[in-house]
Amino acid sequence: MKKKYLRLTDTHLFPWNRISIVNEIRREDPDGVFITGDISQCGLTLLADLEFLLKNISIPLYIVTGNHCYHLSSFEKINTGLRVLCEKYSNFHWMPEAGVLPLTETVGIIGTTGWMDALAGDSRFIKYTIDWFLIKELRRLSGMKERIEY
Repeated sequence: MKKKYLRLTDTHLFPWNRISIVNEIRREDPDGVFITGDISQCGLTLLADLEFLLKNISIPLYIVTGNHCYHLSSFEKINTGLRVLCEKYSNFHWMPEAGVLPLTETVGIIGTTGWMDALAGDSRFIKYTIDWFLIKELRRLSGMKERIEY
């Protein structure tokens, strides 16, 4: 039997546009939804945005985070919150910690969190990203080399 999945990316959810995403998902009637990166505008709203989606759809929701998901927050706080949501909602899958997720008997998918790889980027440009200031763990580091290594 064929399955249908939706993939959304860079949704940059706000409280006022979450319902339109839920309505679109319901209209499409998929077997699951993948949201890949920049789910919310910032880390301050990410967990509430995800919980809203999870309360309003019953199908599997698979996510990987992007840099905006951590802005104005920290890796530690967001990652802990994602683990809590995974325990609370059986249809929620944070892909980097879920391992291989079977989609059919012969197809599985794996996900990883990240955004532009600092090691592959052009250091003339990467030093201007605002991630260094908006994510707690990166802000604490003293220099560009430490940030890229982190």
